[in-house]
Amino acid sequence: MESALGTQGFLSTADWSRIIDAVGGRLSPGERAAFEAWLDADPERRAVYVDLREWKQTLRPPVAPFTEDKNWEAIQRRMHLPDAGRPSGDRQRGVRSSMQPLARSSRSLSPFRL
Repeated sequence: MESALGTQGFLSTADWSRIIDAVGGRLSPGERAAFEAWLDADPERRAVYVDLREWKQTLRPPVAPFTEDKNWEAIQRRMHLPDAGRPSGDRQRGVRSSMQPLARSSRSLSPFRL
């Protein structure tokens, strides 16, 4: 029986591609079944796959799946808050309208009074 690491002590490029596709979840159900049979044929090959899969899981925590319904509900809840339509900076400074101070200051700075 040939080792998973081949006669030279390493996996072939095709083997690495196959393992990486499996770890990345890019195998069809049929390919996945063939891949599992391929792993079962050699415990060293399976060990390489398991190590790589576990390493990938440590790279980043799993992200919660995006669901439109949950996000839309969150947006609707925020829309019904008292300050929902105002930018957060206006809430903190207590500014009624961001355009009023600009309109007043531009008239007072103009050298031409109408």
